Amino acid sequence: MEIGQTVRLAVDGVASQGQGVARHQGMAVFVDGALPGDVAEAEICFVGKRYAQAKIMRIVSPSPQRQEPPCPYFAACGGCVWQNAKYEAQLEYKRQIVAGAIRRIAHISVEVPPVVASPAVYGYRNRSTWHWTPAGERSRFSLFAAGSHDFGGGVSCILAEEPVRETAAALENILLPLANRFSALRHITVRGNRQGQTVAILTAAGDLPQLERIAPQMLQTAPRLTALWLNDGPTVSGVYGRNWHLLAGAPDFYDHFASWSFQVPPGAFLQVNRAQSENLLQWIGDMAALQGRETVWDVYGGVGVIGVSLAAAARRVIGIESYEPAAQQAAANAALNGSENCRFYAGKAEKICLDLAQKADCRPQVIVVDPPRSGCDAKVIQALCKSGAERIIYVSCNPATLARDLAQFTAQGYTVRRLQPFDMFPQTCHVECVTLMMKAG
Repeated sequence: MEIGQTVRLAVDGVASQGQGVARHQGMAVFVDGALPGDVAEAEICFVGKRYAQAKIMRIVSPSPQRQEPPCPYFAACGGCVWQNAKYEAQLEYKRQIVAGAIRRIAHISVEVPPVVASPAVYGYRNRSTWHWTPAGERSRFSLFAAGSHDFGGGVSCILAEEPVRETAAALENILLPLANRFSALRHITVRGNRQGQTVAILTAAGDLPQLERIAPQMLQTAPRLTALWLNDGPTVSGVYGRNWHLLAGAPDFYDHFASWSFQVPPGAFLQVNRAQSENLLQWIGDMAALQGRETVWDVYGGVGVIGVSLAAAARRVIGIESYEPAAQQAAANAALNGSENCRFYAGKAEKICLDLAQKADCRPQVIVVDPPRSGCDAKVIQALCKSGAERIIYVSCNPATLARDLAQFTAQGYTVRRLQPFDMFPQTCHVECVTLMMKAG
């Protein structure tokens, strides 16, 4: 194969980033926009030693799983990869991605059951971030096109909840006539809660004193908006900087998951699919199988959602979180829900876990670990395994790092008993998994 060559490909698989996978002359070819079942003429864009990449020139025979994408920006925007696939097919693709990662990376045998479908396949995101592009009359909040900083879609994104879209559109209308004053603005994030209220965060590369003058107007123009924040300073988490300034509105923002209430700081991590998150919490509770006498560790616990959800069934919950403000908020959320048997520690997980394991009354019977996409540090895995916990429940948003880490857990005396994928992000290639491990012997 050569770059620029046109070949006919029969697509029969799917890759972890959503591309279709075909084989040509014994080599795997990853095809953007292709679905299993497609036969397509494609142009080779890259040729490596073990694989090639191609783009579709013409679909000769479409997959029976194809459908017309409802979003007009689907072809350009990098946010979705599978709006062109029927939802039942998306779920099967995600199951295959998980099963492939477990087989190739973890080298363990475990059934990967059907993916738990999301209660909503559009309008499910309670938080969305748009990029600000200051370009005079063409200024706007935008989602980037795949692989670039070009415009790929705007505030009408159909994955976002309606109150989130409405608020973003109202703020954009205010800022557009003043675009030349906001060259330092970088992003806007809008978060919504179950009650339909929203909070907005404007992230900037410096001070924007003019925002304080128009902030009250922004609250009046966007009736769902309860608070407007400015975030700046050196980046410390995602797109967020170190400094937070409340420009207008109420400082406290609350959301509800099942029967629990949580105060959510503006930049806090929270699952974006609220309804599916409630399903996830139920599965975690079932896997934990608590009898009221267990000490539970909630590692990478954030603002305490998982820990608080388990507190009523446990003797004690110990939350462990590296980011101190999140650990402090977790303690406040435990108090908000009347969970008096919770304690929270801030610091490096491996150190706190090793220290707690030395104390008889802190040794866990159950551990829930919910790391970032990069997975667990090897030292954290060692510390968790040394704790002697009977059950470890691993919550993952990345099948590749999940599989890598499961191999380490099994090498240190744990057996994978159950793995359940969840579709937390319909129309995308991302998939969440909850895995139950038990101490061998």
